[in-house]
Amino acid sequence: MNHDNAMIRHATRAITVLALGWVAGTHAEAASMCASGDTPVLSCRLARGGKTASICVHMASASASTYFYYAYGKRGTPPEMIYPKAGAKDTLSRTHLMFGGNTGGYAFGFNNGGYRYAMYSVTGTEGMQKGGLVVTRDGRDKPVMDDDCTAGSITETDDTDLIRASSTLPDDPSVHRHLPIH
Repeated sequence: MNHDNAMIRHATRAITVLALGWVAGTHAEAASMCASGDTPVLSCRLARGGKTASICVHMASASASTYFYYAYGKRGTPPEMIYPKAGAKDTLSRTHLMFGGNTGGYAFGFNNGGYRYAMYSVTGTEGMQKGGLVVTRDGRDKPVMDDDCTAGSITETDDTDLIRASSTLPDDPSVHRHLPIH
């Protein structure tokens, strides 16, 4: 009987170690371009060029306002782009997306230097998940950049307070026409 109990304990430890390794791998995969101490709301590794795009939130303290920003670049290096800069009056938009077939999600967007940026995440039935980054020139529909998130790299916050805070960002109903999902 002691031998059986020892085997069960050993098997339980092995399963626990494998599970912890999988969770650790998931967190490693969830890396973002957010500053240390900030939280990724939406982040993914892009298919072309190996760069990462992230929507991040910075909360200085419980009494301070929440600052949402976009950060883009190669992981392990400083971001190539951050928008808006800390303290700027510019802000991101957040738009709820709804499509047919029980499919929906959201997009964060902003205008910068004559370009319109939209980072989106959409989920649907049968495990469908799609996300990406679309950049268009202001006033034009054809993207200058349309890059999908690599499979399995999309991470989204499940913090209901952050989700609620992001839903107070302005809505941009025109973002639909720039996304590759209709």
